[in-house]
Amino acid sequence: MRRDDPLIPLALQLLAITHATVIDMTGAPPRRDLTVLADGARITAVGASSKVGIPANARVIDARGKYLIPGLWDMHVHTDVPGIDGRGFLGLYVANGVTSVRDMGGDWAHIRAWRSEIVAGTLAGPRIVASGPYLNGVPVSIPHFEVHTPAEGVRAVDSLAAMGVDFVKMHSRVPRAAVFAALREAKAKHLAVGGHVSLGVTVEEVSDSGQKSLEHLLGFINTCTNADSARFAAADAFIRTVFGACTSRDQADVYRHLARNGTWVTPTLTAAWEFAILPSTALPADSLAHYVPDSMRGFWRD
Repeated sequence: MRRDDPLIPLALQLLAITHATVIDMTGAPPRRDLTVLADGARITAVGASSKVGIPANARVIDARGKYLIPGLWDMHVHTDVPGIDGRGFLGLYVANGVTSVRDMGGDWAHIRAWRSEIVAGTLAGPRIVASGPYLNGVPVSIPHFEVHTPAEGVRAVDSLAAMGVDFVKMHSRVPRAAVFAALREAKAKHLAVGGHVSLGVTVEEVSDSGQKSLEHLLGFINTCTNADSARFAAADAFIRTVFGACTSRDQADVYRHLARNGTWVTPTLTAAWEFAILPSTALPADSLAHYVPDSMRGFWRD
């Protein structure tokens, strides 16, 4: 099998990207006329195009006049959503330069099967790190464990550990005592926990208890003026729920607290923007829209 055959999946190819302008995301200025060699998923050489030797069986991509950056991560996605063809969506990530995603809830069997196809090179898609079913205190359409008591929280985490998920996802309606029981059990199982700040629990409390990421800025208090606070109080109830409370008190201490604990925040600002404008504003046209499966286009139309 020749490694330069374009019909071979990129993940299995010996690839030489030549004469590229490389932006390495370290803060260094762009570096021009570089060649990058990649053997499958691993970069093996980066250097001046005049100096890097290209193996005879490498597939060569001339990137003259183009830029090359590391693959991007999308840190909060749902690739498996009821009613939407998630498998058909995976190529869209790669088309946008997103080579890795953190999947925050879905059918574990579907996600695991897609991940195997991607690794085998038979399906175009990103690397997927996934939680599988998430923990929630109310019934929802997305795969989940319904948790009301500390014992149920422990059993849910044990089930997820047995399934082999990459981490545990916490949702908004898990009762307070069950949240902390699940966090303790996840720590015992060496599983990271990410997700929402549940109702009745503060940002600082879940951070202190070991939750490694907080999603959507739910549970956070936003800094605003007194006039903004009055307008916000009169806003739609759903908007208030999505965007959280509003105060003129500086919240810097909260973020310093999270930084000390090594707790990450995934604000998902694009999702928040869509909540704010839909359905009054149509989604803009996109040059990559032809990658979007029909099921998603139907969801947008509806």
